[in-house]
Amino acid sequence: MRAIKAAAKSQFGHVRGVQGFGIGDRALRVYVTDARVKAQLPASFRGVPVVLVVTGEISAAVRSK
Repeated sequence: MRAIKAAAKSQFGHVRGVQGFGIGDRALRVYVTDARVKAQLPASFRGVPVVLVVTGEISAAVRSK
């Protein structure tokens, strides 16, 4: 699954709205800003189901003291 995740990141990481990739229960998770990104991604990749997780925009948090 790690190799599939790396390959998907290489192939789909540039797609606008894709925030990240993960490994789920026998599936590749693709974290996206909204459901409209779905049209640009496959339902499966290298025989593994793709599960979209809508996260909204992800940005780094800044901690204040």
